[in-house]
Amino acid sequence: MTGLNFAVKANICKLIGEETPYDKRDKIEEYLSELNKTDIPIELILISSWRAILKEISTNQISPEQGQQLIKWIFKRDNKN
Repeated sequence: MTGLNFAVKANICKLIGEETPYDKRDKIEEYLSELNKTDIPIELILISSWRAILKEISTNQISPEQGQQLIKWIFKRDNKN
């Protein structure tokens, strides 16, 4: 959430929502990779979702609040919903 809030306040959603050039991994991608404790490359889905949320915020397709709700939903750990 902190990263999303910062990106919105600094008005850099579009910038950090783009893929990094030259096969470099960005810090968020590294962080998401470290979260993964399985053999399934879940970070591929997570980084794509992160970038899509930032892009949609930058083009006013969703609000920052909706972006936060999406991130909370993605990282929800229980299976109640």
